[in-house]
Amino acid sequence: MNENAPIEDAMVDQNVVKLKDIDGFIKLVKENRLSLQEFIYLKKRNSAESDAYNLKVVNYSSLVRKKQNNYYTLSCRGLTYFEKQVPVEFIYLGDWLRERDQYNVIKGLSFFRKFRKWKTLKKWGKLLFN
Repeated sequence: MNENAPIEDAMVDQNVVKLKDIDGFIKLVKENRLSLQEFIYLKKRNSAESDAYNLKVVNYSSLVRKKQNNYYTLSCRGLTYFEKQVPVEFIYLGDWLRERDQYNVIKGLSFFRKFRKWKTLKKWGKLLFN
């Protein structure tokens, strides 16, 4: 480690604090600008949604203030899911990124984009004609 490391670390800490999205953090990870101890807090954008990849960056203080028991952390190593402030699931960053990309490709397919509409229409039709 060089003599400028503490200054570089302080600048990186400021970059992490200013991050507004996951991809900015991942960019810093890929550029090797983060230490293994640095991480960000995340939560689902919409708690009713089942999309585990649609996460937003949040401050720890907002999790505490809103009494959020379920949240994620993202570090250089991977993504950890917490329930009641206890880690219950961990996935390596490379695996999570690959799964997220695959999920987004599948979600973009016509069948899956239209599935809820078709399902609702089919149920409505059954109710109407039965």
